Amino acid sequence: MKTFSEGITALYNEGISLRGVCYTYDIGLPQETLALADIDLDINAGQHIAVLGHNGSGKSTLAHIINALLLPQKGKVIFFGCEPSDEKSIWEIRRRSGLVLQNPDNQIIGTTLEEDVAFGPENLGVPLPELRQRVDTSLEKVGLLDLALRPPHTLSGGQKQKLAIAGILAMEPICLILDEATSMLDPATRADFMRLVMQLGEEKSLTVVNITHNMEEALLADYIYVVYDSIIALHGTPADVFEQSDKLRQMGLDVPVHIEIAQQIADHTSMPLTKNEAFSCSGAAQAVHKRLNTFYASSDNTFFTSQSPSSLKDTKAGATDAPRHSPSTNGTDQRSCNIASKQKVLVEVKGLSYTYNPDLEQSVKALSDLSIDIYEGELLGLAGHSGSGKSTFVQHLNGLIRPEPGVVSVMGLDVHEKKNIRKVREHLGLLFQYPEQQIFE
Repeated sequence: MKTFSEGITALYNEGISLRGVCYTYDIGLPQETLALADIDLDINAGQHIAVLGHNGSGKSTLAHIINALLLPQKGKVIFFGCEPSDEKSIWEIRRRSGLVLQNPDNQIIGTTLEEDVAFGPENLGVPLPELRQRVDTSLEKVGLLDLALRPPHTLSGGQKQKLAIAGILAMEPICLILDEATSMLDPATRADFMRLVMQLGEEKSLTVVNITHNMEEALLADYIYVVYDSIIALHGTPADVFEQSDKLRQMGLDVPVHIEIAQQIADHTSMPLTKNEAFSCSGAAQAVHKRLNTFYASSDNTFFTSQSPSSLKDTKAGATDAPRHSPSTNGTDQRSCNIASKQKVLVEVKGLSYTYNPDLEQSVKALSDLSIDIYEGELLGLAGHSGSGKSTFVQHLNGLIRPEPGVVSVMGLDVHEKKNIRKVREHLGLLFQYPEQQIFE
């Protein structure tokens, strides 16, 4: 094994290796939990790896083992030539591996974006002229330079994840570890975030370890490891792994939507897919088109003869026998029925507006003149991109945020009045995006 100084020299031309790694939480206690058992794993320098697994499978534990936040109770970990066997090696591994957590609030500590990004390199002893350059370069790379003086709590979820990456980039790591970093992001923000990760990986030759259960993200990887019941149950290229869809489903996982559609069409038409035929979106589309053409052309298949693929292609939405309604029309009809039936209004919101930091230059408008009634027994969905104001709205409903201006009334109680808050909260429960924020023991 290399000494510490020899390991530092080798940092840039080796990779990550785990051999026989085991880890158990709360050993000897009633809640003892095996997280990892006899894990063997290899990651080459510059490689993009995805680690898949259901909740509780051991994925996050694996991430923390790789960057030495946790040390293996059994087995060996080598991170670019260094083994976490002493304080110097552990420090160097943590310095060279950047970890982006699922909840970015857990790793944001600065009062402004630039202060937060500067925290890491400043603690590494980076001198001031270089520190300023690193902060500006990192914020610019993630598209947040114009917001450098804004308080982090005014950012959207996607912007906070980008801020977390900026803080890591400023420390110039060789490995980027994403611990389910996109699980709370909307699809558009997730795609934007992953484009940034791919770009950084190419430009800076970063080794990327993406801990995820998002199948579309896994497609971007060079290689996939699947963790199930604390072991590596499956591994291979994305094409090889997703070809084994039955095994993935048995492990509580899914396959990318386009592969799933192509597989179902192949099963329905009794024309099996060939290896890797439906791996890409374009390949899956061609596979589906080919099988449907063959299926419809057969004289034995009369089920769809009234509408061939060509006629289906020209069919406009809403032209089928069954009537269709747009979501907005359907929702309006349902709410009109509620009003007509004089169903009880439980929550009434009128003219609600809210701005974060209204007296500062970095003010952020979250809500503007929002009005809505919520009826008894109604299931109401709120949809919107990250930063659209959804969380700000629901936090008004039980008085976590007081309406200014506007009126929020719950069961006839004005939430703006302090005396009503306790009564409102007895009947209106709020489940946060991050459950750890409301778990106290």
